[in-house]
Amino acid sequence: MRRGRRRGGLGAHETLRAHERPVVLGAYLTLAVRNRAIDVLRPPATAPLPEQRATEDAVVPVLRREALRQVVGGVRPLPPRQRAVLVGHALDGRPHEALAADLGISVPAAKALLHRARERLRAAA
Repeated sequence: MRRGRRRGGLGAHETLRAHERPVVLGAYLTLAVRNRAIDVLRPPATAPLPEQRATEDAVVPVLRREALRQVVGGVRPLPPRQRAVLVGHALDGRPHEALAADLGISVPAAKALLHRARERLRAAA
């Protein structure tokens, strides 16, 4: 429908003729009018002022550092094997099989370690 508006209605006519089955013209026109009304009534997008952008840009790294500090603070007290499985799976995206092979344990044991690590993090939060 957007193509029809850009081309002065010719695109809409071509779209209607291109359908193999009959098009319900009333529904098509209702949708076209509705979409056009939304476009007309939508307020124009305004860009943030330069000083707002500068403030937001300065705040983002601080928030990232704080989030990282909280994650590290939550992961640090975990037992080494739980921490290794959690970091390997959640942050590195490694599959359970690879983590199990690295730690010399079975895949179900790696999944259990991951589950226990997540439970400890939830309990600490």
